[in-house]
Amino acid sequence: NDPKIPRNDLLILMEMTMTQLKDGGDVDKKDFLDRVDTICSLGHHVLISNFPLFAPLHVELRRFTDQYICMVMGASTLPGLFDKKFYDKYAGGILAAFGNMFDEKTRLYVFPYKTDKECTTAKTYHPDPSLAHLYKYLIENHFIKTWMTRRRLDDHQLGHNRTAFAIGVEQIAPMRGIVPR
Repeated sequence: NDPKIPRNDLLILMEMTMTQLKDGGDVDKKDFLDRVDTICSLGHHVLISNFPLFAPLHVELRRFTDQYICMVMGASTLPGLFDKKFYDKYAGGILAAFGNMFDEKTRLYVFPYKTDKECTTAKTYHPDPSLAHLYKYLIENHFIKTWMTRRRLDDHQLGHNRTAFAIGVEQIAPMRGIVPR
């Protein structure tokens, strides 16, 4: 719980990127649209993007609000988020990307990923040793937080690689034409 973030004033967006669906070929449009329809039928907004990384997506969202942006993702996404090779083409590399992504009004909530053998949370994840200090900084300064405690895990089915964004509603008016109702 973060007392700074007003819970009643959030717009929840489920982000789906086209870049991850292109496995070297064309996007399966029917499958993609079926996923969008499923999420919408559950009462959620869907943000379709073409951003391969969270940092440029965050920069784009920040254009529309100065309120909190809260990202929620599964712990199974953390290895990719902290993989330097994905930032080779990003000007300034991973450090610049994280500087763009983690401002004072951004939080990353990590939903635990549980298998039969282990449970990965924000606190139990260990990035490459060369990024350990950066990760420690993000954890200690509450930019990255665990979404749910281990004790509550057994009662929940945990999704894989899902990402949601919560944005201050009063600042989202310019996005009305972009975000379908």
